[in-house]
Amino acid sequence: MKMRVVRQWNAVVKAATVGKPTGASSQRLWLWPGLLTVALWLILPGGILAQQPDTPPRPDRPAATFVVTSRTDSGLGSLRQAMSDAQSGDTITFDAGVFPPGSPVTITLLSGLPMLTKGNLTIDASNAGVVLDGRYLSGSGPFGTGFWIQSSNNTIKGLQILNFPQISIMILSGTGNVIGGDRSIGSGLTGEGNVLSGNQWDGIVIHSSSNTVSGNLMGTDASGTRAV
Repeated sequence: MKMRVVRQWNAVVKAATVGKPTGASSQRLWLWPGLLTVALWLILPGGILAQQPDTPPRPDRPAATFVVTSRTDSGLGSLRQAMSDAQSGDTITFDAGVFPPGSPVTITLLSGLPMLTKGNLTIDASNAGVVLDGRYLSGSGPFGTGFWIQSSNNTIKGLQILNFPQISIMILSGTGNVIGGDRSIGSGLTGEGNVLSGNQWDGIVIHSSSNTVSGNLMGTDASGTRAV
């Protein structure tokens, strides 16, 4: 397993595990702005991937924390519902009683999650055990990707994001996004680090500058020893 520092397009990628055991599926880290398969999304005037301004925190309430209490794809207490309800400045965490840190529970997605267009949203599973499984998704762009980010200052940490038809995480635009963190912080199997493996394409693709990726495992399971 090799650890390396990559600096390109002003993105900062540190302590990202990009090596893999023999036979592991290819999970590459791409930092270039010409991904052909999403080009059509970019040229559609007013399309869903048009640049979205970051939304400032709502003035009518302070920042809130949403706790995911359900392993279901949708509905009350689900990750999807929390992402839909959350505003800029909010945090989403996971109930450790439902998602035990030492025995991760799977959320099987039946459709793509909401895109992150509001900015300044934290999704934190570092003190829980959460697997997002995208094996039943189909389609391209955000419909075949775990998290599709099109805003700034978002944080995603502590999740296992596996088996998507395209990519675990896409940062299409925005700056200051943080993917992963310190694996020694948190009670989950990989702490703040994410596991980005088992996808048909890649672990993470970045099209913008000044984002940070650290402490993640790509192409392996949460132990870092078995190919996924």
